[in-house]
Amino acid sequence: MPEIQSMVIDDEMAKALSIAIVRLCFRDTCLEDYHSGDPNWADLIQDTQAVVLHTGGAIPLDQVRRLTQVESRAFRREAVDALYTILLNLRDPDYLAAILNYGRQGLERWGEPKPDPELQVIPSHFEAPIPEILLGDWMSAKLAFAIVKTALDCEEMSALEAGVEPESSAGDYSDVKVVCQGQPVAWQEIGRISGDEMSLLVKRWVDRVYTVFKQMHDGKFLVITLRLGSEVEAQEESPEIIPYLASPRILSHPF
Repeated sequence: MPEIQSMVIDDEMAKALSIAIVRLCFRDTCLEDYHSGDPNWADLIQDTQAVVLHTGGAIPLDQVRRLTQVESRAFRREAVDALYTILLNLRDPDYLAAILNYGRQGLERWGEPKPDPELQVIPSHFEAPIPEILLGDWMSAKLAFAIVKTALDCEEMSALEAGVEPESSAGDYSDVKVVCQGQPVAWQEIGRISGDEMSLLVKRWVDRVYTVFKQMHDGKFLVITLRLGSEVEAQEESPEIIPYLASPRILSHPF
């Protein structure tokens, strides 16, 4: 890997990076397993009598927590490792060019991100020069933890993590069933995130990641972000590189 080099993240780069990061670190992760199942949550929820049968009894479908604590934690962890891998490799000119090209393809499909008002905590100083950022191991780790937490601390994600969590004596949820229209369906086979919900999640994540990158020109905002990353990192294991994301070859595929 090339030695640490300074880089400037301007607005156009922030847009492309936010698209690429959300696709690779959020959308194309274990979260897809909870979206691609059949039947889908949007269909099941139409039955007002549908319930989740678990070790603790029965939970009305509209009151159940759709992503368990274990699943949520696994998703966050994978997202951190993926983002850490990408940030660490941005020092490679070929990798940087590849991921920016990948993100620009995504802009054509997903549209341009917009600043998230919830994260506009520091007034922007457009006249100030954009500082150079050294994306070595230390900063990449802090930013990965901070950006994942910032992106996921939104109402769209909270909706999936709210409610009563089903209990599993087996430990793997193979004994948890959803009864809809009198028919039992295995919990693990259900798509617990609808297509509309996934679209909203992706859009919100892109806006929030973009807002972080867009405000990196503000030294105070950068310090706050790094401090947040340090606080999260102190409670977690160090991030690890995901090998397939460390190669620009993965970015040669169409978005």
